[in-house]
Amino acid sequence: MVRYSTHSQVVQSDFINFDELVMDLKLTPKCLDVPIPRYFVEEDRKRLDERNGMIKQMMIEFHDTCEPEQEVIMDSMQLETNSQTAVRIIQKLERGRQGIVRAL
Repeated sequence: MVRYSTHSQVVQSDFINFDELVMDLKLTPKCLDVPIPRYFVEEDRKRLDERNGMIKQMMIEFHDTCEPEQEVIMDSMQLETNSQTAVRIIQKLERGRQGIVRAL
């Protein structure tokens, strides 16, 4: 199936393309949705609950709280300018763009 991803016998890619097949059968992509069995979801939920409990226990042990820290990131590339400075920057960039176009 991977080798022939369309109705033609030409190698297309490593991925299976069901678009043409779905269109030929006049189906919607929702029909291809495969439901996950309930026991997989319940098994996964148990494992997630165990992991979350362990994480909360470690957070309380090492940080005295289970609330996540909020990281403040300062953006050095952000300009705090007024409208007059912004207009000058835009004009400078536009003149540069026009110069490049003329040179080419």
